[in-house]
Amino acid sequence: MTCRPTTFSLASLAENTTPVDIGRLMQSFLDGKSDNTVKAYQKDLNSFAAFCGEEDANKAGAALIQLPHGKANLAALEYRNFMLAQNLSSATVNRRLAALRSVCSLARRFGMIQWELSVDGVKHEKRKDMRGPTVDDFDKIVAYTRTQVNDVKRLRDLAMLALFFSDGLRRNELLTADLEDLNIEAGTIRVVGKGKKEKVELPIPAGCIDALKRWIEIRGDQPGPIFVNLKGVRISGRGVYHIINTLGKHCGVVVRPHGLRHTCFTAGADAGIPLHELKELSRHADIRTLEGYLDKKDDTARNVANKISDGRIF
Repeated sequence: MTCRPTTFSLASLAENTTPVDIGRLMQSFLDGKSDNTVKAYQKDLNSFAAFCGEEDANKAGAALIQLPHGKANLAALEYRNFMLAQNLSSATVNRRLAALRSVCSLARRFGMIQWELSVDGVKHEKRKDMRGPTVDDFDKIVAYTRTQVNDVKRLRDLAMLALFFSDGLRRNELLTADLEDLNIEAGTIRVVGKGKKEKVELPIPAGCIDALKRWIEIRGDQPGPIFVNLKGVRISGRGVYHIINTLGKHCGVVVRPHGLRHTCFTAGADAGIPLHELKELSRHADIRTLEGYLDKKDDTARNVANKISDGRIF
């Protein structure tokens, strides 16, 4: 991996500056955001700190907002060029730059600076194929999973596949769900959506409920995470990825957890479900734009999940 340039230093760009206590600014920047969002921002800001040779994100942020406008933009431009030299994706580069812009924007709001960071992001470049497996390939994966000898692994993996496919769950939504979030009788599960703090309730199709029942019978009804590893500990994001990826390899299919989310909504579109109804189940942020005219009484999300599942037994 390319190392940061040893000649770059924010201090070398500063002139006649005084130390800034940025702790409160950084805390205000992160307050109100979900735990996952906070971790993502901290990771991005720490990457900038490492590039600058600073000890942590607070010191790097303080040094950045002490710079004159032009030199702050120069620092951000050097950072962008460094990331491009590392061959990072356009999405990663733009996300990290957006984190810097957000900090500077908040500093300006607090009267700490009078300028905005104005370094442009990079043009999005299509990288590797990120589509999910076809429905036929997904069914191959389910068929193989049924052949696993270990009862715990077989029933757990089938239940995970069922939720990924039928409800289009994100990986984090699945691994953070606890048994108390699952209501088998009502056919619902509560999950923490992307960038959210409060859980939302989703419907579970009949075939998916059966798979969950079988898994819970062998897991036990003790409180805690719905999905655990073979040691009984909450399964990690890396663990979920490894399980899904390995199941696919046994069938000659390249697959990852988020790819199954793609497969879910592709199957829904192929089944003729309107896009606005699919967005009801997808839980994308812009679903709010539909609230004014969607009829919530027709149980749209449940109907969408049932159509996608199409009577499939897991």
